[in-house]
Order: sequence, then C-alpha cells, then structure tokens
Amino acid sequence: MEDSVLFVYGTLRKECRAHYLMEGAEFISMASTSGKLVYIDRYPGLIFEEDATCHGELYRVTYKHLKELDRYEGCMEVPAHYLRLNVDVVTASGVTTADTYIFQGYDKTKHPDLKVNDWLQYMQEHPELNAFE
Repeated sequence: MEDSVLFVYGTLRKECRAHYLMEGAEFISMASTSGKLVYIDRYPGLIFEEDATCHGELYRVTYKHLKELDRYEGCMEVPAHYLRLNVDVVTASGVTTADTYIFQGYDKTKHPDLKVNDWLQYMQEHPELNAFE
C-alpha cells in the first residue's frame, strides 16, 4: 500500500499525549485547514467551518499507521466517533490535500468551541489536558 499524507490537529501532535502513535511517521510541515476545534472530553474534535482555520501538523504515514490511527480515533465504531476524510491543507509551500479526522456527532450544547483553533496553544492554557493516563 502507498503512503498517505495526514493532517493532525489534536492529541496526535508533537508534545501531545498520543503522539507516540505517530512513531515512524515523517513530519512534513506545519499546516492549517478550514474548520474549528470543539472540546469533547479532554481532547479536541475538528468540525467543518469555512470561516475558521485550524492549525496542525502534516505527516507522511504508512497504511499500518492509518489502520492503527483509525482504531484510535474510533472510525470503526458504529456510529463512528470520527471519519477520516480528505481535505485541503495550507502549508508554507502552498495548498495540498491530506487525510484528517473529522468529529462526528457534534452538538453545540455538549461540545463548546475552543475559541483557539490550535490545540497546542489551548493546552498551554490548560496543561492538565495533556496528562498521560
């Protein structure tokens, strides 16, 4: 199977508690995509919103990575917690496409906006969220 490009914005990012799942993946660059982050339960979810920009990181990952990450993100559950979809991302080199995990089941009464569309910045304000459990 061919390698894929993956945009990560939450706990899979460098310095975050689930980054160990990215071991062996190749960091490509910092990136952003259209969408906003919402708070789920000690982690963020990305939802589509054209007027917002979510910041994250771009990686080249193997098929094995994707299968493990799909399980981690709950893509195999019914109903799925996240869906892995292809989106446009912006890097310093221009626009490209990448897979990312889009949160399913958004409910604005249960999932407040983070107000900051950068999980690393949000964690600096709330360091208890990065605790390893």
